[in-house]
Amino acid sequence: MTDGETFLLVFVLIYLSDCLVWLPRSGYALVSYWGKRFVVRRAAVHFNALHKGFAVLQPLPPFGTVFVGSSWPVSPGIDGLAPFSRENPNPGQAIPPQPGASFLSWEVIESIRAEENRLLINGRTFATCTT
Repeated sequence: MTDGETFLLVFVLIYLSDCLVWLPRSGYALVSYWGKRFVVRRAAVHFNALHKGFAVLQPLPPFGTVFVGSSWPVSPGIDGLAPFSRENPNPGQAIPPQPGASFLSWEVIESIRAEENRLLINGRTFATCTT
């Protein structure tokens, strides 16, 4: 392979890497190619060990607009807090509940804090967040 071909290959790989979005399992991308309407994209290529994947975007200019979002890891309600989210644009469960985590009423909750990407309620891991 000549130097010119190597340069072209590296250039194409860098160009194509700009057409990918790294998404968590509960993530989605709202993509607008021509500025008219948005389409929901989810990860097409999954890496199960990392619980993340890639969504493919528009490879040709104009690249369009992209907004990346993620589902909530918990479901707040009138009576309390559930350790899962029903709001999920992807098929299947977005973020599975932590083992041992169950519905908590508001009266039972004494303390809530975040430690790295974990949500701790009353000192126990209640949910895992994406960031």
